[in-house]
Amino acid sequence: MTKETKKNLSVLHLRKDNISLIYRIIKSMNIKKEIKYIIKRGLINDARKVQLGELVLFSTQTGDAWLLDTEDNLAICLLKNKIKHKYKIIDTPTQFGFDWDFKYFIENEYFVTIDKNGNERKILGYPIEQLK
Repeated sequence: MTKETKKNLSVLHLRKDNISLIYRIIKSMNIKKEIKYIIKRGLINDARKVQLGELVLFSTQTGDAWLLDTEDNLAICLLKNKIKHKYKIIDTPTQFGFDWDFKYFIENEYFVTIDKNGNERKILGYPIEQLK
């Protein structure tokens, strides 16, 4: 987590279209820096977790990185096997939003994702206890 983010953790949650876009107002936080940080950690197989209110960014020792909305169980795959994935972010000085790729849930030791087409994928080996 960047030093700037540690200072700014108050969150206000507003909905726009119920499915894919969530705006958050967090004073002077730069979400893009946090995303870059977690991707950088994933690229060197460094498992990390950054929690910003209901948002969680995590990287794994297998070269993956995710952004999660733990309140609505939404997810974006930022990095898979050290390959960067495209994601859409709307970032202004006072708010930011995402086009979420997946719904997710935890099932026993699996991190389970469901894409927009309803395809389900179970991933074994993620830090499940830290994500609960």
